[in-house]
Amino acid sequence: MAARKHTRRPTVADTPRTRAVKKKAAAWNLAEYRSYPLIDGMLLHVAHDVTEREAVRFAGLFVAVWLSMASVWRNRVRDFWRRGEKRRRAALRRAAAAGRTRRPLGPPVIPFLTLESESIDHRAFGGTHRGDTQAIVTDVANTLRFLRPYLRKLSDRDAKALIAHEGAHVVQWVARHDPQTILPDGEECEQQASDIALGWGHSVAALEVWEDQHVKTWKRGLPVFIKRRRRRSKANK
Repeated sequence: MAARKHTRRPTVADTPRTRAVKKKAAAWNLAEYRSYPLIDGMLLHVAHDVTEREAVRFAGLFVAVWLSMASVWRNRVRDFWRRGEKRRRAALRRAAAAGRTRRPLGPPVIPFLTLESESIDHRAFGGTHRGDTQAIVTDVANTLRFLRPYLRKLSDRDAKALIAHEGAHVVQWVARHDPQTILPDGEECEQQASDIALGWGHSVAALEVWEDQHVKTWKRGLPVFIKRRRRRSKANK
């Protein structure tokens, strides 16, 4: 699976209105990522310090979760993203026709699926490195970010559960017009996302148990894992 390197950097005008979102715009910069093809025209964008092995593993896990989704939802999500990409390209054409050199703020491609090496909250919202977020769906369900230091410690089963949970949040957004189906934000919304993922065959319950047993705390948006002492053999005692 060959990676694509991006060299062109989008620019953001330095005005009072855009200064506050510069850090977030930087997190949309394709020059900060390598890209790998996934499925159905989607790309995975990974931070440059992510190894080839990690990128290929995550790509395989994402494709497995994508194919495990109920076909009706997979089709609706794919159509939702394709419409978003068409709108994004139309906005770029309008900006070019109007002579604007600065592209509209937003993901550089839809969906924008990333594997990050630093604080997810910082990459998604700017500001300081903070938070205890393993993955997040933002930008009207067009951007999905996953935390590499957390995912690399997970088994394939638990990693797929995390990916499925975030995919379920995308489904919730796609079906947001139906209040009888989709629950509002909060714990109920999170539980429904877990239930949707379970319907695809991925249990988040085991992942929550794993985190309780292995993550001591979070520092600057990254997990601090509990160090396990290795048992010495009787011959070494």
